[in-house]
Amino acid sequence: MLYSVIPDEVKSLICSIPVPVFQSCPDQVIWGGNSNGLYSIADAYVWLGSIYKGWTVLTESANWVWKLHIPAKLQWFSWLMAHNALPTNLFRLNRGLCSSSACTRCSGGDESVLHVLRDCPHAREDRDSFAEAWPTVGGNALCRPV
Repeated sequence: MLYSVIPDEVKSLICSIPVPVFQSCPDQVIWGGNSNGLYSIADAYVWLGSIYKGWTVLTESANWVWKLHIPAKLQWFSWLMAHNALPTNLFRLNRGLCSSSACTRCSGGDESVLHVLRDCPHAREDRDSFAEAWPTVGGNALCRPV
């Protein structure tokens, strides 16, 4: 039985779907993401890259991110950035999560990772403001070992 905020008519529809029964072969788990049928995270990542438009599958590992001596939230941000997986409007549009890829801050182009971090005029202003304030926020406070 399904319990949640799903409407009753949707629950009934889901529960009415017959489960196929094949007498000719026993149930077995098969992963179609590689040739040997065994599941691995790496194979799942490549498979996701093949079905999602705009998803960049790196051939080189981005494990170097986890060795940086920076706060965990910056490591996570760096990993997402290296995998082109920041939820920009372009990323979201490619997954059907929004209706436009335009930058909401400047309306000057697609909101890609590169645009958000480098090309957007507002990003430049933010970087300049941060650079000016950097000595007053503790110097190397963000770069100490974790």
